[in-house]
Amino acid sequence: MKKRFLMNRLSRNKIKRRIILLLVALMLGVVWHYVAKMRPWEARIRPVRLARNLPDYEFQTVSVSEVSGAKTFYRVTASTLTLDDAEGRMERVTGSILDGNRPALNFTAVNGLLDVRRQFFTFNNFAGETTSLYGKPWQINSPQAFWDSARQTFTFDRRPRLSNGEINVAANRIVYNLIFNLFIIDSGCEITRGAYTVRGDRAVLKNALDVLTLEKNVVFSGEDFQIHSDLLDWSVRRDELDFKHNVQLQTSTMALSGASVLVSSGRSRVSLSGDVRLQSKNTTRNIIVNTGRALWRRTENIIEFYENTRAWENDSLIQSENLIYDLAGNELITGGSGRTKIIKPND
Repeated sequence: MKKRFLMNRLSRNKIKRRIILLLVALMLGVVWHYVAKMRPWEARIRPVRLARNLPDYEFQTVSVSEVSGAKTFYRVTASTLTLDDAEGRMERVTGSILDGNRPALNFTAVNGLLDVRRQFFTFNNFAGETTSLYGKPWQINSPQAFWDSARQTFTFDRRPRLSNGEINVAANRIVYNLIFNLFIIDSGCEITRGAYTVRGDRAVLKNALDVLTLEKNVVFSGEDFQIHSDLLDWSVRRDELDFKHNVQLQTSTMALSGASVLVSSGRSRVSLSGDVRLQSKNTTRNIIVNTGRALWRRTENIIEFYENTRAWENDSLIQSENLIYDLAGNELITGGSGRTKIIKPND
């Protein structure tokens, strides 16, 4: 009995040892498989993801156009064009915006971006020029420009500049509308020509007519006089400035006002009409004149008054068909063939 018990115990111990050996063998096999596959002794570098997606297409010397039948709306050429599914990047850009298949605006840009779906272009360091299709060309320079082909408009941003060689225009933003052929000059508008400057809240350049219209808070600053008004029509071709609505003209010696003031080419003649009023700034000899029309001959330094003219010199009233104010002498001179009536306080 005892002998049988010992044999059973030896048999169980033998089975346990075999099971333990089998488990150890399995564990060593798993470890060996891992070591053989992963090779932990070798240095491994994780691949770095690209910062941007690779483009779908790359072109060299390519032209992009919008065409409908026989009509071409624009043509943009670039030395390189890199495209993906959303946008295209262009380098060394040239282009033309066309009106009736004839160039209306030619331009260059250092580089640009094309929104493929909207056909919307963004250009950097833009330089363009209108053609002689509408008269004297205008040059436009802008740090950034946007061409919206759907609306047929160019928007120039970041303080663009517009010039025709004699007149220089600067503003916070300028919009060129090809459909109506005009430049819309936004806030911060400042226009210079020679020794004088004109400022306004907003301006429109009618390119076909070469007429600049400034609106609201218009201020003209010349060499020796200044004009404030609500509206200015500036004919670039005739070089005439027509101020309208609440016109105030100031010099160091007088103040003039009227419904309308026209400054001729060369600034030698200034015509005033509509409830014209003059007020001298001389403290010892006060002169006030009310009239229907007046003409300031700047080279002769005189102002002529017409139509229902009445003047006050100190306390005397002067009524005359024609009256002249001598700015140098600060005195009134009667003229014309009609009668002159002077009414003094003691009369």
